[in-house]
Amino acid sequence: MSRLQSLKVNVMSAITKDNDNKVIRPNYDWIDVKYQIQESNHELPTDVHQFLDFLVWWAISNTSFFDSDKISASVSPCDYFALKNIKNPNSKDYDKFYDNLQRLHFTVLTWLILNRNIERKISYAIITYLDITKSLKDKRKVCVTYELNKSLRYFFKWCDSNIAQNIHVSINLRRKYAYKLYLYMLRRAIEANGVIKVSYDELGRRVGRPKSEENKEFNRCLKAAIVEINKVSVIYNYHNFEILIDKKRDNLTTIRIQQFIKRKRNNNGETSKR
Repeated sequence: MSRLQSLKVNVMSAITKDNDNKVIRPNYDWIDVKYQIQESNHELPTDVHQFLDFLVWWAISNTSFFDSDKISASVSPCDYFALKNIKNPNSKDYDKFYDNLQRLHFTVLTWLILNRNIERKISYAIITYLDITKSLKDKRKVCVTYELNKSLRYFFKWCDSNIAQNIHVSINLRRKYAYKLYLYMLRRAIEANGVIKVSYDELGRRVGRPKSEENKEFNRCLKAAIVEINKVSVIYNYHNFEILIDKKRDNLTTIRIQQFIKRKRNNNGETSKR
């Protein structure tokens, strides 16, 4: 059986996988390092960050991620489309998939470690090997084999500071600031016991706010991001977030995180609490 035949397109099987398995558990360092990933001296776009999350999750789910000599996995574009809920992918969707692969292949991750009187700077390519095999007769028959740098294992080994990042939620966030805000909330939620207090300026830095953006526009984008996070997380029965901005106390922003209460649909298609 050829490699293409072994990766026969099967979107529905990918969709019906248990949602609980679509979780990666990075440590705090990974969230901090992701903010520093750049592409040709520019910040890595959110959709490429989300694609990287997918590649890591796929490798963890389908390989001996922590035990093998190489972190090598094979994937089809339709596996990605299924997770993104793209049911009828077009040529632009396929082009975007390949473009994201190529961009990550040439993206270097830089990690700065400060320890007492020592500064250590580590840089390495995220994808170390990339092989794309396509059928000339059917564009849906594609086999992509990729290798992730083994150094990524450090960021996903279990420790007390690991978070639970639902890929279904993070990969489907499209609003400005939504993706980075979601990761920042997860990053701080454990240590802050569900109530995060952060300066207005620091929150802006964490989500990538341009210096030229007015407070009114920033507030509007934050609210839209929270609405989207709530909406997407409700769909997948995961976190529910509420944000309160308090300008009376040293311009602090208070983010309250409350666990989502599962709902069930009635015969009319409406949702109700269990």
